[in-house]
Amino acid sequence: MEKTYGQTWLLRISLRLLRLVEDVPPELAACEFDCREPNCRHGEWQSCQRRKQRDP
Repeated sequence: MEKTYGQTWLLRISLRLLRLVEDVPPELAACEFDCREPNCRHGEWQSCQRRKQRDP
């Protein structure tokens, strides 16, 4: 099956995006995806109850 120009273009763009996006370590996943705070203040991360509840 021969790929069309659109399929080739989409594949190239997808591969470039995959190089830009990194996996989030499990210990930071709760912070990255579930937290409402844009940034933790100094020392807040270690005592964060939301993060501690999500950690395995």
